[in-house]
Formats: sequence, C-alpha cells, structure tokens
Amino acid sequence: MGEFVSNIKIGIEKVIISNCTEKKGKTVHDDLYGGILYTCSGKEETVLITLDACGFIFDAIEELKKAVSKSTGIKKENIFTQSSHTHSGADFIFKKLAQALSKAVKAARKKARPAVMGFSRSAAAKKYCVNRRVKIKGVGALTSIYNTRTKPDVRTGKVEVSGQVYDFIRYGISIYSPKYKLAGAFADAMSTETSKKQDNLLKNLPKKIYLTKLLDPYLDLLFFKSRDGKPLGALVRAACHPVIFHKYGNTQISADYPGVLTRELSKLFKAPVIFVNGPCGDVKPVFTGSGPEETERFGKDLARETKKLFNKMKFKPLESVTLLREAHKYRPWPEFKKIKTNTVNNAFEAAHKAIEKPFDPAKVRQLIDKGMRLWGGDAFTNKARNFHLPIYLLGFNDIAFISLPGEILTKIPLSIYSAFKGKRIIIGALGDGVDTAMYVPTKDEFKYGGYEASTCGLVKGSGEKMVELSKKILKQFFQNLEK
Repeated sequence: MGEFVSNIKIGIEKVIISNCTEKKGKTVHDDLYGGILYTCSGKEETVLITLDACGFIFDAIEELKKAVSKSTGIKKENIFTQSSHTHSGADFIFKKLAQALSKAVKAARKKARPAVMGFSRSAAAKKYCVNRRVKIKGVGALTSIYNTRTKPDVRTGKVEVSGQVYDFIRYGISIYSPKYKLAGAFADAMSTETSKKQDNLLKNLPKKIYLTKLLDPYLDLLFFKSRDGKPLGALVRAACHPVIFHKYGNTQISADYPGVLTRELSKLFKAPVIFVNGPCGDVKPVFTGSGPEETERFGKDLARETKKLFNKMKFKPLESVTLLREAHKYRPWPEFKKIKTNTVNNAFEAAHKAIEKPFDPAKVRQLIDKGMRLWGGDAFTNKARNFHLPIYLLGFNDIAFISLPGEILTKIPLSIYSAFKGKRIIIGALGDGVDTAMYVPTKDEFKYGGYEASTCGLVKGSGEKMVELSKKILKQFFQNLEK
C-alpha cells in the first residue's frame, strides 16, 4: 500500500477532573475525566473537549472556553465541548476545571504527531439500548426511566414495561419520578375508585408492552496513530443515557458506563480513549439494576463490541482536517418568562390533587408535563434570553463529526443520516450549552407529551432547525471535498 504520509498533527490527552468538583459530601467511586482531541493543520488549531459531566448551561461553557483560549492561545471559536451526561457527576469549580483542561490541551499539543486514521462502525448499540418513550393510545407518551416494575432482558435486549404503564393509568404515579417505587406506593393519597376512562384503558392494555429499538444504533470508533504505527488515541461514540450507576449518585461520583468503556479500551489500545455521547435524549441502556456491578458489565460489553471494530479497521493517511461552525438563535419556551416562586410546586400539587379521585390519565400526564416544563425552565435555563447555540463540524478526510447542543431525540439523527446516505457521519449530542437547550424533540413528539417533550428548553421547531442547519453544514463539507 505504500508509506503513509501526513502533515496533519493529532494529539489526544486525558486529565482527571474529579478533583475540580464541589463534592458536597460525595465520595469518588471512579474518577471523572476531561478528554482532549487536539488537531493542528498548518497554523490552524482545533480542540474538542470531552467532559464526564451531566451538562452545563451555555454561559458556563462560554466562560470555560474563554479561559482555555486565553491560557493556550487557541481561538475560542475553535474550541468546543461534549458532555458524557453521566447522571452520577458533580458540580464543578470552574476555575480549577479551566486550569486542568488548559494544561491538558498544552500536553496534547506537545505530544501531537503527524497521523494516520482508521474508522469503523457497527449497529451494535441495538443490542444494548432501547427507546424509553412508550406511547399509549388515550394517554400519550410515558417515559420509562427507572427499572421499577419492568422486565429487562440483557440477553435479548428487550425491556417489557406493562407494569409501569398499568401503575400510571391505575394510580397516576409519575413513572419518571425517583419517588416511584411500587404499584400503589401513593395509594393513601388516591381514590380507590377508578374512572370509566381508566377502566377502558386498563381493559384494553396489552399484557406485554415492549420498549422499541427506535434509536441511533451506531457504535463508532475513530482511531489515530503516528506514521510509525504508534497509537495516538481514539474517540468512541455511542448514543445512550449514562444512568446505570445513578442509584449511588447521591453519595458517590462516577463516570458511569463511559468511564468503564474508555478505561477498558485505553488498556487495550495502550493509548488514551475519549468518549462522545450521541443523540440519547430518548434512549436508555438495557440494564437490570443500578450500581457498580451492572455499570461494569455494561461498559465491558460495549468495550468488547468496540474491539471488534478495531480488529477490522483499515488505516489511511489523514490528509485534511476541517472545522465548520453554524450558530442559530433559539428562543426558550414562553412559559419560562412567567415562572415565579412556588409556580413549579403548584403545578405538581395540581397533578397530585387530580389523582385523589377517579381521574383521566391523559389529563394527569398533562399536569405533570406542565410541572416538568416549569421545573426545567427554573432549574436549567436563563428563561428570558435567546441563545445563539452552535453546531460544530469537525471533519477528518471524508468523515464528518457533528456536534449538536442539547439532549437530542432519535428522529433528529435519523433524519440527518437519511439525507446523506453513503456518507460517513458521526453525530454527537450534548454539545455546548446542553443544559440551556435541554431536550430537543421533533415537532411531532409534542402531541404525545411526556418527559422529554415537556422538558424541552426551546420552542417547537428547534429540532427541525438543528436538522436543517446540520444538513447545510454537512452539504458544505462534502461539496468542499469534491473541489
């Protein structure tokens, strides 16, 4: 095949960031990491920062990027971030975080070498993940977050949730509340009678209801090595909520399954491996319980699947690196501007009062949705502002890595893939300002309601706008390659 030749330099580095957190009584079960993918093409430098974190609001990420830019001399607009979205993370001390990441960027720059690249993909995620939104006629969308009253089968990759659906219709229990434990757990606050609508829904409820496999199915591996074959590092991407360790999250800090996955791959490849989460807003792992053991099992299983990708990988010279950026103004939900003290609690109280007598499950779901939307607006967004949230494209030869802000629902990446059939596209979510965008569905999901639609931080149509802008930036990238 001949000698690999490349002047494009790649540097990959990892740094522990657990010591940059406000632990607030928590202990560290396993370390959180920041990852750096540094590229240099001529005088142009770019930096992708991956963070074992649940997410950040836009303003915080802007300040973080500004600090890293000042310390390293790399243009702020050439720096972008991806959060793993571990639900067992912690709040960060931003000054310490910026210092740690700046040091890691400098280390990645120092160790950067001319590179060759390999890319491999499979649809292996379908074995391990499910779409957690279940749509019930006459009720709308319910979100199966917790394993209570479900039957997950890790061997077949199926999750059966008829018990949770029954509980919601019969008892009005919010199945995406951490307080949800058992059928009838709140029975002392409910009527023992049922409405005619409840009776009809329960009568017609299927005996078994399975979560679907509507998800971004790809497990992606992007691997870099030097001209002489020495591994420089890798990026692995899957689309799945890191919620397995979460039961312990109130007292222990963990990177969840991405930490296990990258740890195992780093040992295998003898080089740093960073993780990027894909569009996982409505996707959860197939797991049997919370805690360290199940987190280890899931992460190691994914690592074995990733090893298969590496074994069939072919390497080519890295001849070009491209960075494109497209920002757009997004508006927050109108209700966010009206949030006042106790508004959120009042909304949830209305939902609880509704279940004290025979009720309409669809109405109860709508009341919970309203409470969730107000809670989200109060907790995560700057509710009176518009934001110019960015979409980034980092291209390696003909491979386009897209970074989207927010917890992106599955139909968005599927729309992007379908518009560029035959092209090699890696879609990352949870980019800059993830906690400002929050969940990002397509318009049709709002008619079903449910957790993800109700906690969307942006107005309807924002998901379609992200698809449109992604297509625009991808079209520009692929057209430039043809010139």
